[in-house]
Amino acid sequence: RNLSNYNMKRDLRIDTIKGILIVCVVLGHVIGNFDDSYLSQRVYDFIYMFHMPLFIFVSGIFTHKKDSLTGFFKGVASLLLALLIFHCIHLSGMLIAGKTLDITHALVPAWTLWFLLSLVYWRLIVQFCSKILNRFPFAVMVFSVALSLVCGLLPGGHYFSIQRTLHFLPFFLLGYYVGQGIIPSIRISRPLASVLLILAVCVVAFDILPYDARELIYGANPYEWGRIIAKGYILLCSFALSVSVFSLPGENKLLASIGKDSLIYYLYHSIIIAVLIPPIASALHLSDFNMAISLLLVLLVMLIVAGINKLRVFRFLANPLR
Repeated sequence: RNLSNYNMKRDLRIDTIKGILIVCVVLGHVIGNFDDSYLSQRVYDFIYMFHMPLFIFVSGIFTHKKDSLTGFFKGVASLLLALLIFHCIHLSGMLIAGKTLDITHALVPAWTLWFLLSLVYWRLIVQFCSKILNRFPFAVMVFSVALSLVCGLLPGGHYFSIQRTLHFLPFFLLGYYVGQGIIPSIRISRPLASVLLILAVCVVAFDILPYDARELIYGANPYEWGRIIAKGYILLCSFALSVSVFSLPGENKLLASIGKDSLIYYLYHSIIIAVLIPPIASALHLSDFNMAISLLLVLLVMLIVAGINKLRVFRFLANPLR
């Protein structure tokens, strides 16, 4: 069905998917605090293969050209102001931890904040290029895939989130076209989605990836021409797995409540993880990856952010011009 009416009536299933993706984001960042093992790397690869591509696809669904430029620029300014606030928080934490900062830290969004800047770019594209997007959807999608394939060749692509913006652009535009009804929903039958999910698990579990291809999953690392085919393979796997995960969930009120406030969880979880997880791991002598402990830590982080979400000041920092 056409999802473009989401803003008039919230779609509980879509919020549920966003909630699942936020939990995956938190789990991936919790895992990063433990020593690498075969299992941790497999779980990490599986999560990163779909969680941000699908999250960005969903963002694209609900992005449309605004009639009022004032309203549009207010939304952009709010994102940029939140980016500035949380970037300063991250840099302050680094200084407190005794790390040395240089000019690079001013040019590269801290940790998870690249998404906010990329979202600004994508919204600018929709706002000012909607006629081209709507008139030539096939050509635009082909061009976006081409840009995604070669974006790692750009010198300095990590500055200002340029490379990640181009890497994930096809997923955002695909979501935009689904939201506009130009492309039918990518949702498939649950049996087929289950088969794709099992295949994706096998690909990751048995490490059926081109040499060093996992570095391409994140969209932030540079590469040479010889790895374009591997990059295409990663994009294809990410698309298939994203379609599968998008098609399987039903409605869950708890996950939907998380998905409804996904930006709050996205912005604050990384701060909580940076502050709490290392000392907890050190105090409990946790260095090796353990899935059960990781899930308990995810629950702890989510509960803390849920508490933060009830305080108006923290909600204001995440969306200052609301």
